[in-house]
Amino acid sequence: LYIYAVLVVHTYYENLRSREVELFFALQSPNAPTDLAQSPPVML
Repeated sequence: LYIYAVLVVHTYYENLRSREVELFFALQSPNAPTDLAQSPPVML
């Protein structure tokens, strides 16, 4: 049960981080939707 909780928290933070990266790139470049659709998510 402890491992399950750690896995859930880990996936939640990964999704949150990838969403912040997508928001950051969307604010940086005007043609972000096509860039996000063609490129894989960046892992920081």
